[in-house]
Amino acid sequence: DPFVSRAYRELGDELVDQFEHLPVKVEVRTGSGEPYKSSADMRRDVLENNHLYIYATTPETFGPKGVDFTGHPLLEDSGYKDVNGVPLLKNDLLRAVHDYYAHTITPVEFGPKGEEAAWKTHMQMTKSPWARMALTSETRGQNSVVNFGSNAEFNRKNKADTIFADQKA
Repeated sequence: DPFVSRAYRELGDELVDQFEHLPVKVEVRTGSGEPYKSSADMRRDVLENNHLYIYATTPETFGPKGVDFTGHPLLEDSGYKDVNGVPLLKNDLLRAVHDYYAHTITPVEFGPKGEEAAWKTHMQMTKSPWARMALTSETRGQNSVVNFGSNAEFNRKNKADTIFADQKA
């Protein structure tokens, strides 16, 4: 759909600009499990170490299994690399920018309220109304699946092994 494509292209463009102003070292997380036990742990890493872990995006882990996302604007190379030289896709920038600006500004923990607060903060710094549509789809969609979907009860009890929207249940 040309409207959806435009929304994601404009989001990708804004993420590049937002990432360029990110005053923290971003590192792609390897291994399994959550890098942080809580959003407080993430804020502590940012504030004390000027460091932020993110998960790497790959075409295989982007979106639901079995769907071909070839050509998706968030799977484009961003031109940036993490602190270890790992190339970052635009979706990686979304993760870094969203976690830094949206989750470190508010003290609300990860979870339904924290994700909604993070969405509001990230929306305030996103200029394009098109980009805002894609951002809403990505962040509120993830929040809905993780915190209210079929794996919500498991996720509440097993925060270290959260099943995200882009993972198979």
